[in-house]
Amino acid sequence: MILSNILFMTDENRLDLPRPFYLQWEEQHQRYYSFKENRKGQEHAIFHYCLSGRGQVRYRGETCDVLPGYGFLCAIDEADYFYPADGGEPWCFWWFGFKGGNYRELTHALVERFGAVFHLPEYDPFCRKVNDLKNKNKIILNEFDGAAMVNELLGALSRHKVHNLNKNMPQIIKETTLLIREMPEIPRIGELSGELGISREYLSRLFHTYMGVSLQKYLQQQSMKKAEDLLLKTDWPISEIAQKCGYYSTSSFIRIFNRYFNNSPSQYRSQMYQSFNSDVSS
Repeated sequence: MILSNILFMTDENRLDLPRPFYLQWEEQHQRYYSFKENRKGQEHAIFHYCLSGRGQVRYRGETCDVLPGYGFLCAIDEADYFYPADGGEPWCFWWFGFKGGNYRELTHALVERFGAVFHLPEYDPFCRKVNDLKNKNKIILNEFDGAAMVNELLGALSRHKVHNLNKNMPQIIKETTLLIREMPEIPRIGELSGELGISREYLSRLFHTYMGVSLQKYLQQQSMKKAEDLLLKTDWPISEIAQKCGYYSTSSFIRIFNRYFNNSPSQYRSQMYQSFNSDVSS
């Protein structure tokens, strides 16, 4: 199901520059949903980013899970992606398409160096830019701004750690990410390992191997995502939000939040409310 989409209008005369042409949000849960690589004549690349649920991508004979906060990069005729037969919840994602210039060479260079699946935190400026565009339906860009947007995405992907595409993700990692999403408060590593019945050292090592980021860092990212959501959707005091995000020290929570968002939680909430009220009044 298509939730929203944007058409980018750029100067077609500058064929030497890569440019965006489409951005689309979808939710899929039918088991027959798939996108096959047999798409001859289609000349573009995509970055496909998972918001919730789980999808899978098959690239060069390897199949890999794509979990929230991860996405894959490919030329559209070189990979399959699909909703897995054992998917337990809808797969929500957005995909950003670009073409023109040396788009294929740029895509190949990044994939050859890092692999096809990337970890891209939701607080990354490119993800925030995508979120800000969701309510639009057409965007006009000059050729240079279009190329800059494509390069911003590729730069973001090269900055962040990547998923290990060479091995299928074990069930214990899927259970770990599911536990983190379902527990009422962001857990500590010891709580997770206790629930899963394995040592915290083994869980941390396994998680880093398959997710390309340490479990501690992943928990911190999820806590900041939860904090942002609670700040916007509740009027809870900062101390209560800190506890829900796994922080027993409010000052530590504020310090970490400021590192991610360049604002204190109170300032961030105030700015978001002001922005929302401004949009409504206009």
